[in-house]
Amino acid sequence: MNYKVKPILPVSFGKNSAVFSIILPVVSIGLYMAIAIVSMPKPWCSPVLAATALVLAWAGLLSAFSGIVRGLWGRGITVVLIAFMGLLLNAGILAPVIGVELPIFGGVAGRSNPVTLVQLNSLPQVFENSETVIDSKFDFRLELPAGFVKNPDPVSSPKIIHSYVRGDEKGLPAVTVTIERLHEVLPLRKNTLVVEDLEKFKTEIRKIQPYAAITKIEQGHWKSHSLNLYLVETPEKGDMICTWCVNVPLAGEAISIKVGGLKGSEEQNRRILAYMLKSLRGTSNWD
Repeated sequence: MNYKVKPILPVSFGKNSAVFSIILPVVSIGLYMAIAIVSMPKPWCSPVLAATALVLAWAGLLSAFSGIVRGLWGRGITVVLIAFMGLLLNAGILAPVIGVELPIFGGVAGRSNPVTLVQLNSLPQVFENSETVIDSKFDFRLELPAGFVKNPDPVSSPKIIHSYVRGDEKGLPAVTVTIERLHEVLPLRKNTLVVEDLEKFKTEIRKIQPYAAITKIEQGHWKSHSLNLYLVETPEKGDMICTWCVNVPLAGEAISIKVGGLKGSEEQNRRILAYMLKSLRGTSNWD
């Protein structure tokens, strides 16, 4: 007697999985585009749509694996090829989100750090070209959000080692990022805020900007370390410039990161600084 082995799953299951592995990421991309283009009526709409897009991409990835397995089981080369395309498409969507860098065409796709829940509000920027700062001399690496370019007219100062700017909708400079060397190694602090640190920071700032005022102090984080974030307001040509500043204790030499713009952009610039600290890679003498 001849017995025929019955497949565990019907052939249509593999075909459907392969097709879904293509459809789901396309819908996911559509949601990302909607977040970037359409003005959302409620503040919670963007993160909800972004989270939905992520779920669809993960579902597409699982569908691709299912399609490949079923295609190999049923010897359906077409199913395998479609599912493999879906695998690449979903992996390309998820790579920037989960913090994976993929070598593609001699370059790198993705990003070195995962997206946080806070960044779901501006998730479309994750898929634009971000600027990566790699400094071998001071031994650190960090990322800037999308839209930043090297400052074509940086302030001339021997302390500034990197300067970037991002324009507004009219192309005018809106946000400026500078990274400065401090010519010292920061001593380990026992408390989250030491009066001596504040006074020293005030002295250093007023050497450069005599009319600067520190209007707010918050706690930021890099690795497991708590850092002081200072909001400095400075009058400049009739405008008030607000700049978030933080000193980072790198092992070789500490650096200062500053993110500034016109008054009213403090919250946006605070998020940019948090983004940079989250992506910062380097060795600290506080480790």
